[in-house]
Amino acid sequence: MEEFLVAGVSRADQPSVLVIADPAQPLPPVLTTTADSILEVSNVTFDATQRRATWGNATAVYYVNNRQLHQASLRKSLSPRTQRISSLTAACSVDNWYPFSYSTGDDGWVEVTEAGPDANCTTAADNRKAFVRNSSPQTTDATTLPSGVRVLMALPDPANNALVGFIASDTRATPSKLALYSPTLTYVSDVVGGTGLSDLEFMSLLPGTQLTSSAFVKFSYLLLRLTWSSTSASLSATGQRLTVATSGPQSYFNDGSAMYFVDGLAIKSINAGGTVSTLATLASADGTTARLKGLTSDHVVVQQEATNGSTQAFTIPKGGGTPFRLAPANWVASVIGLSGDEVIYATKPGYAITPAFRRIRADGGNERQINLGYSTHETNLVTVYSPTIPYLSAQVLDAVIWCEGPMGVSGCPGNGVVRSYDIETGAITTMGNLSLGRGGLIVRGSGFTGRPTVITTIAGFTAEFYLVQSNAANSLVRLTNYIP
Repeated sequence: MEEFLVAGVSRADQPSVLVIADPAQPLPPVLTTTADSILEVSNVTFDATQRRATWGNATAVYYVNNRQLHQASLRKSLSPRTQRISSLTAACSVDNWYPFSYSTGDDGWVEVTEAGPDANCTTAADNRKAFVRNSSPQTTDATTLPSGVRVLMALPDPANNALVGFIASDTRATPSKLALYSPTLTYVSDVVGGTGLSDLEFMSLLPGTQLTSSAFVKFSYLLLRLTWSSTSASLSATGQRLTVATSGPQSYFNDGSAMYFVDGLAIKSINAGGTVSTLATLASADGTTARLKGLTSDHVVVQQEATNGSTQAFTIPKGGGTPFRLAPANWVASVIGLSGDEVIYATKPGYAITPAFRRIRADGGNERQINLGYSTHETNLVTVYSPTIPYLSAQVLDAVIWCEGPMGVSGCPGNGVVRSYDIETGAITTMGNLSLGRGGLIVRGSGFTGRPTVITTIAGFTAEFYLVQSNAANSLVRLTNYIP
């Protein structure tokens, strides 16, 4: 079985810090370097007939250092470990990764923002997008699309785990139009029904018994259906309009029967035929923004946010009905994750410093408290997920890791105990103690079950990395020593 290294990223200050370690021999780290922008990429395998995706190991990290683009392989057998790719000398940020094969994740395009003629990344108006093949030697120029052409989304072929191409906007002519580009970024054809459009947001692959090359997409108030192949793409109307054109970044969830989405404070679903149902409308007194957090077998989980930062959490039957409030109205509640038909959430009276952690069935049954120790805060949890998820039903939370201090100590102390809570069994495991000279630490990180997880502790502008195996006793290993 192939072995992989693991990577950790700290954004305690700029530039960021990247550390790469070998789980079999974590000390010393294989690489520690600063970077202005970092993107870790993983392979993923779609099972079109079972409507699920399985995340593989992280395969590489792409980062900008000294305005140049670099690649660090996480495949243990490969060398060199790091290398510069392309001749870019004005790279600002690594924005996206488009693999030709999702299941291998080794060959594809790295999308980069490049500074414009003024060589200043902060002047966004003249910056441009550049595309770099990850196998490019440092003498190869990046690929750029003509001025006025902008990639909007990648188009997958779920049945073959492959990239079919891209949808791009083309504003060079009046009216503007959408076009299909090949995986090698060459023009294929105009999108049928795309004349007059200049933008498009991918929502979800179409509901159905299998994953296919068709999806719901959004343009302003319009909810459209997009269908594609390697040679053509077409847009068709669903006959549905959104009440609210946009309300910030949103998540869309899909259970095979319908896609679920937020329209203002209304929670809605749309089936493959284009029929929209309103499941419930949240009260404006609880907040101005609603965000979907995932699906259980029979419910939609929603978090509502107010302008003062407070949050409320609800579950709503997929068939529609009265929202069930997870915590009292005068408390703050935020969703941590879902596991089967259960919701794991943090709640606290008003703005008390220390929250309580609870789990409850989405229908309101079997509520119980989880003891995660004194002064643990939901923003200080490291989340560990199952690598296999039903397509767009939300990641399955398997465990949480946290730092615990003695009674009366606020925040994570420098010698705090790191523990994990197994969602399935309820077992709490002690994985070790931190060994830092200062307290008030922030703890960050996420990972997948069965794989090592890198956690970051942040104090001011100083970050440290630790390696841990979730639910494995005494597995905590410190990787770094006082990174500025």
